[in-house]
Amino acid sequence: PELGLRVVTGHDRLDAVVSMAHVSELTNPGEWLRGGELLMTVGLLLTMDLPSCRAYLLDCRDGGVSAVAIGLGPQLPYQECPEPLRIAADDVGVALLEVPAEVPFIAVTKWVFATMAEQERRDLDAAMLANRRLTQVATASTPLPALLAAWAEISDSDCVVCDGVGRVLARTPGTSDDAASEMSGIVRRTVEGDGRPLTGWSLHGRFEVHAVGDHVPLAYIILGAEMNPVARHSSTVLVSLLALEVERRHVAAQPERQRRASVFA
Repeated sequence: PELGLRVVTGHDRLDAVVSMAHVSELTNPGEWLRGGELLMTVGLLLTMDLPSCRAYLLDCRDGGVSAVAIGLGPQLPYQECPEPLRIAADDVGVALLEVPAEVPFIAVTKWVFATMAEQERRDLDAAMLANRRLTQVATASTPLPALLAAWAEISDSDCVVCDGVGRVLARTPGTSDDAASEMSGIVRRTVEGDGRPLTGWSLHGRFEVHAVGDHVPLAYIILGAEMNPVARHSSTVLVSLLALEVERRHVAAQPERQRRASVFA
């Protein structure tokens, strides 16, 4: 509202995420776009007939724009939105905005980046709270299920902890049997395939796998790779705390393993 932009067409597409604001007078800017742009233009080189406008907006849409904004003003080519551009935007399915004469494009750009910076600050604050919550529950009497329950409150990304051969040790509340089987199956297929365990961090489709242990993995932590920014910031803390708990359990069980080895010997 403070910028006075007006929606010409595409009211149903205003939930599109804007990743940046960009100015271009190219008539085929698609190849220069990366997706998510609010693309601003004064229409200097654009031929204002329906076929040309449609070709232009199709190129913008294929380039991944979130919206196109046309600048208006007495010193600019247009004082109001050209009708062919409006019709083409409606046909192609691209949100079209008007930037009034008193608002320079740089003001729109500054607003977009300031808003994104504020959102990132809020995400970081939320991630810090989430990290403190995870750290607190790590001292619970049953830290493994407590950590996974806390993660389920922070994120809708499933998390499964399985042993070195893919048997599920724990999972976040709400993780279905099918999802747990799919996630642990990544480890099982690798171990049964070439016999070499996964190490470090690796991405497998829509899941990321974190191995616990240096040479012979003690366990694996498997997370859904699609996370919101807050969960992404906190995921490293979750993995570290889960890994510490797995290591603690391994060390605690070592005397019993040594006793059994002596009996077998």
